[in-house]
Amino acid sequence: MTAERRQIALAVWLAAIAGFVDAVGYLVLRQIFVAHMTGNTNQLGQRLGRGDLGGAVPLAVAVGVFVGSIAGFTVVLEAAMRRRMRSPAAVAFVLEAGLVVLFMLVGGAALEHDVLPDRGAAFYVCLTSAIAAMGAQTAAVTKWGSRTVRSTYVSGMLTRLGQESAALLVGSTRGPSYVHDRLGLGARRESLVGAAAYL
Repeated sequence: MTAERRQIALAVWLAAIAGFVDAVGYLVLRQIFVAHMTGNTNQLGQRLGRGDLGGAVPLAVAVGVFVGSIAGFTVVLEAAMRRRMRSPAAVAFVLEAGLVVLFMLVGGAALEHDVLPDRGAAFYVCLTSAIAAMGAQTAAVTKWGSRTVRSTYVSGMLTRLGQESAALLVGSTRGPSYVHDRLGLGARRESLVGAAAYL
């Protein structure tokens, strides 16, 4: 298997894992996403705007843990690179697996009628472990050729898919070009590969 095919396979598997963890988390954590922070941030703003501080707390924790875990795992990856580890991302993926196992074990023991009680230690252990797992995966960025392929969130990927599609439509030019000069997108062939990666 070539290096590019391994990257493609890894990106697909990581996206599937993130989708699964996000879906299960959403169902058992009372509609809080563990990978899709856009939805959580939107809900957080709505609840704060309505004065629902109790409902805002778990959402604020979710967003904070996601950002903090990406920062923490980025530091871990940096340390692994500096020690010249062959695969620094493997460290993040092992820690991610451990966090997902913790989420499953604690969640499985604490479920009541297919959801977790929204107050108490088990809820917050599950919330933080699932989100930290997705933060680990997000920090361990997956590349497909020269493109960054995020496996835990959708908005940025859809934005890049739209931009690569626009680059396919406009083609190349010798003069000034927003798509080429500002967005840094290449020729049609490169955009076709990019669109496929983001899709």
